[in-house]
Amino acid sequence: LLGVAPALQARYVSEAAWAAYRAPRVDLLIHFLYRDEPSLARFQSGLITIRDRPKPALAAFQLPLAETGRTGAVTSLWGQLRAPAAEGAAVLERHDGRAWRRVASLRTNDAGVIRWRGRLARGTVVRVRAGSLAGAPLLID
Repeated sequence: LLGVAPALQARYVSEAAWAAYRAPRVDLLIHFLYRDEPSLARFQSGLITIRDRPKPALAAFQLPLAETGRTGAVTSLWGQLRAPAAEGAAVLERHDGRAWRRVASLRTNDAGVIRWRGRLARGTVVRVRAGSLAGAPLLID
């Protein structure tokens, strides 16, 4: 099928949130489709499938996390806690091949934005967890 893989769609959603945040004249970010269209010939860019199964893009829309820079082994991340269940504090986690492990506790600013800088090897998979929500996995470049 045409299109992008679900993990890549999630990455694009998070990177779009980062781009919108940096744009001084953007006040609101919306997503074109919540649910994929029933016809495969139409748009399949929704946050959930036609059978109401969440895609990784839904988690990325609720808790976007983007890699914003890298210097040597030090990676910079940006994220935003948007969903009501994710207010205040979050945890950055990495996947070790078997389970998710805590890397750092994160606090937000007044806009719900989180920033983190630290050592992450290329190929590490991270995500943000806040309240009952877990963000989409992000592969560190």
